Amino acid sequence: MNKELLASAGIDYDEGVRRFMGNAPLFEKMLCKFLTDQSFSEARKSFESCEWQSFMRNVHTLKGLSGNLSINVIYHTASQIVSLLRADDIEGAKALFPSLEEEYGAVSKAIGLAAEADRR
Repeated sequence: MNKELLASAGIDYDEGVRRFMGNAPLFEKMLCKFLTDQSFSEARKSFESCEWQSFMRNVHTLKGLSGNLSINVIYHTASQIVSLLRADDIEGAKALFPSLEEEYGAVSKAIGLAAEADRR
């Protein structure tokens, strides 16, 4: 996978491979599986319906998943949102969600492009 493309979206490829004990093919496979995970779409649904417990649960899941995959940009924003929700600062969490949405889109696009380039 193209490390520079992934890095431009906030993914630390080398750190991710280290987390997978040097197994780059397994890391890349799991990055591609990130695209099918439903945590973000479920978080969006919860956000739109103001179901804050469900929103927190889904963002927390996304935080863990992105942390394990070294998708640092999403990890940091999701961490902030979880912290705000734990402090009952719903308005603060709501204000950060558009950033998370934008980051998720950029990360998903980068992973998709990198995977497509590898298939060629």
